[in-house]
Amino acid sequence: MKNVSALEVEQAIQKHPDVLEAAVYAVPSELAEDDIMASITLVEGRTLKETALIENLKENLPKFAVPRYVKNRSGIAQDRNPPGKEKGAGSIEGSVRNLG
Repeated sequence: MKNVSALEVEQAIQKHPDVLEAAVYAVPSELAEDDIMASITLVEGRTLKETALIENLKENLPKFAVPRYVKNRSGIAQDRNPPGKEKGAGSIEGSVRNLG
């Protein structure tokens, strides 16, 4: 995630009308430098396929700044909850998609 502004990527994600909030951070890559993970919360009642978000970001960010993974969460604050309070890995909110 070298030379990528997390703030710039988060702002680009939050411009999407279906996204309420976003957090971007580095995750280890199998190949080289870190990959980018985006954790998003959708506007209540809205749906958004991760691939549609990535396609939107490809039009608005340099290729190297587009997240490889998107985690759709019911709320960013839940990431800070104690163990056992997070959504299960099988739920939509807990899913992680490799979009690379």
